[in-house]
Amino acid sequence: MAGPSAWQQLLDPARNPPAPDAVLLPIVIGLAAALLGLLTVWRVLRPIGKPDGGLPVQDTLLALALGFTALLLPDIVGFVVTRNPEPDPMLLGALQVAIALVCIVLLARNPLRRQDEPAPAPAWVKFEPVWLTRVLPAWVVCYPVLIGAAVANAALLVMLDVPITEQHHLTRLRTDDSAPWILGWYVLAGVGAPLREEFAFRVVFFGVLKGWLSQAGSAGLWIAGGASVLLFVLAHYPWQFPVLILPLAALGVILTLSYAYTRSIWPGVIIHALHNSLVLTFQFFVVAD
Repeated sequence: MAGPSAWQQLLDPARNPPAPDAVLLPIVIGLAAALLGLLTVWRVLRPIGKPDGGLPVQDTLLALALGFTALLLPDIVGFVVTRNPEPDPMLLGALQVAIALVCIVLLARNPLRRQDEPAPAPAWVKFEPVWLTRVLPAWVVCYPVLIGAAVANAALLVMLDVPITEQHHLTRLRTDDSAPWILGWYVLAGVGAPLREEFAFRVVFFGVLKGWLSQAGSAGLWIAGGASVLLFVLAHYPWQFPVLILPLAALGVILTLSYAYTRSIWPGVIIHALHNSLVLTFQFFVVAD
């Protein structure tokens, strides 16, 4: 049987890692490409304005409660309804979308805010179409960054003789090729996951920390950004799937930069949705067994 093509190795290094005797070059090239790409993304987003995105301190408790709700409640409800820890992707995706939108509306309106306080629409729910002139170019650079990080990560694991385990979601999605199944995964990964994760990791966790550290200047921005990226990586079980560490970290940096410079959830949702949808397209139609 013929081995995987160079195209498959590039797009899916978790299942098709580099050969053990040729890993140093992929590590160097992959890391260099990822770092250069991240620098380019930063330069593309920087003209939007001064980075911020901190939440008011009075929103902290509600924000944290809603952030954990958006992350955990869809899976809990899906399990209760189906008695299956991995419910149908369409059902789980619909739950993620509905619960994330409710959480977004609740935090934006914050019913716990004092009635005598002015309540203009918070900046993080607004969207300026002009941002697309920066967000879409950032996405164009984003995917080469993630490919470079993925190749470097896989090659590094091969060099360290660490087993490469593919994320179970990717294995599961290839168990069926019916139209409802594929559509369900696009709803789940292309809409639901970006909404709930951008709300939780960027608006809530980054926003709360940045709000707390508002007097710390750029140091507060670095701390909040680093913590947001770390939590984003940890939420995807890197101890089980170490091949995801560098790509997830790179994606987390890009999404955090997008949120910080636009101060809005929607540019990150767009980038995240495009990324996940493209991964699904490759898995279903390009690198499928």
